Amino acid sequence: MSKIKAFIKRFITRRKLKQFLVSPLIIAYERFFFSQKREIGSSLPKKVLICNAAHLGDVVIATSILEPIKRYYPNVSIGFLTSSWSKPIIMGNPFVDHIHIIDHRNHSRRKCSYWQKFLIQYQTIRVALKEIKNINYDAVIDLYAYSPSFMSYFWYAEIPRRVGYYRSSVKNFFTDPKEWVQQDKHEARYHLDLIRSVFPIIPADIGLKPFIVKHEVDFSNFLPEKIINEGYILFHPGSGYLLKDWSTQKWIQLKEHLLALGYNIIITGSGVVEAKIAAQICADSTNCVNLCNKLKWDEFIAVIAQAKLLVGVDSLAGHVAAGLNTPSVIIFWGVVDYRNWQPLTHLTQIIFNHLPCVPCFKISGCKNMSCIRDVTVEQVLSSINNSIKLIGSDA
Repeated sequence: MSKIKAFIKRFITRRKLKQFLVSPLIIAYERFFFSQKREIGSSLPKKVLICNAAHLGDVVIATSILEPIKRYYPNVSIGFLTSSWSKPIIMGNPFVDHIHIIDHRNHSRRKCSYWQKFLIQYQTIRVALKEIKNINYDAVIDLYAYSPSFMSYFWYAEIPRRVGYYRSSVKNFFTDPKEWVQQDKHEARYHLDLIRSVFPIIPADIGLKPFIVKHEVDFSNFLPEKIINEGYILFHPGSGYLLKDWSTQKWIQLKEHLLALGYNIIITGSGVVEAKIAAQICADSTNCVNLCNKLKWDEFIAVIAQAKLLVGVDSLAGHVAAGLNTPSVIIFWGVVDYRNWQPLTHLTQIIFNHLPCVPCFKISGCKNMSCIRDVTVEQVLSSINNSIKLIGSDA
């Protein structure tokens, strides 16, 4: 019986079947609610809501478009809708006037049941929509081009102008639907295209950089004085998604090489899985400090800002390093085009195996994942050496 249930579950969760079942409902919904032509506002908004409630790295990238809006349109009031786990990224940002929270179940990594996540989503939606209606935004720009889209919420909130990429939602919820087309440009440039459709005098070639709010912290609370004085290389080996991760054994070998060269190593991360990896990397080593699950957000930011170099995978840490001008070496996976998702800085070096299948755009990857797993310790050491030379230190 269990095998039959498993087969049925796999069958009904197949994307093609879901599309087959859901598409007629979407078409009927569109025809019922959107029989009239969409009206697109042309006047500049006085109050605009920016939306990106996805994972931490996505929200860090999204901060890069806030300063250009305020620079060219200083009188515009900006609200930002994000998730509770990403709220620390936006808190204290001088360009944001209001923060709203929606915790969508599909993005939540909470250790709770699906129905608990659904309840939290419902509760946060109710609160956010009440806040949004009270502020009475003139326009909303949903930066997240993937599923889930929040545009139906903004339609319900009666925001007059609704801008975003429509590939993951019912097109008619938008007043300004933009087709998402895969190109060899950074995700932040996709964001900028949406922003410029509402704020046209922002230059298309303007420089973009994540905006990270920094605070003073006391390093002596979590680091030995020796490492504070001598400096360190920061390892951030986790990503929250195992397919993006490099071999733990190779991290250990890399650590041993760098310690032999006289460098201090700090390891950061969060969660049970990353804590286990960090403990294995740092085991039986002097001048290697494991800070996984030991840092508050402000301390995490400060540790990255103070590092000589960050070595990591495609994760939040690389994007934060870009905003803080910390050089980085990123071991990348081949599922996505690195040009879309690399840290938004010239101070990064990207490493992956250039296989014919890269990028494959298969979110579940493949059995071998040779694009990242076959990256050698020697390749990473070479990139670290090049990065250290670029910042004026001896390798």
